[in-house]
Amino acid sequence: MNCNNFYGIYGFHEKGANVLMCDGSVRFIGLKLNGLTLARLTNRDDGQLLADDDIVGE
Repeated sequence: MNCNNFYGIYGFHEKGANVLMCDGSVRFIGLKLNGLTLARLTNRDDGQLLADDDIVGE
């Protein structure tokens, strides 16, 4: 209760959160996700390619 995601992605898992992507897939986003990578995930058609290792982390 009284939880929010004001400071970032919030989830009830210890090491990250499940995130729904625009293509319909669900990915587990780890705590070590780089802020720049998170910003790139929110931009559509920016031409930047991301590997699974960039997203999952631990």
